[in-house]
Amino acid sequence: MNLWDRAYHRYHRLEAVGPLLMVGSRRYAGAQRRFADGTVLAAGDWLGTLHFNNVLIASLGSGRGRHLTAWQFTRQLRESLHALAAYSVSRAGESPIVYQGTTWMQPHGLTRGFSCDPLPDGWRTRLLRWHFRVLRACFAPATFRNKSRELEPCLFWITRSELRRHFGRSPT
Repeated sequence: MNLWDRAYHRYHRLEAVGPLLMVGSRRYAGAQRRFADGTVLAAGDWLGTLHFNNVLIASLGSGRGRHLTAWQFTRQLRESLHALAAYSVSRAGESPIVYQGTTWMQPHGLTRGFSCDPLPDGWRTRLLRWHFRVLRACFAPATFRNKSRELEPCLFWITRSELRRHFGRSPT
């Protein structure tokens, strides 16, 4: 997995931001979107792409219990989101106005500025389901057997202003 992740990060020109997140950017090519905070994302705008550092996540569980691993993941994800908010401030004029990622976990952060859209069924969604099953088998083999059918890929979004509003201060 280490070699695959490094090649993926290099190919997509991802930059580490915090312990768990990797950030890239691309031009948005979809239909115009208006978010709850009033941010409008139009075709041609810069979109930040969020990716997890899977190798680091896999190492969180080595030699630890399931609950300690979950606590470590949550703590480092919060730290990464604070780092992403700082990153978006430090790159003021270049920072994307919206960040997007793909996950199997329905974000618990829907009250923290995130929104989530299920992916339409198709070859990409089926491939992501398979990829997420492999990741779950690696990260949480004990939960894989009973919950592998529940992995539904979704796109999560957070605007720069919501990111800064919810995570723009130091973690405490």
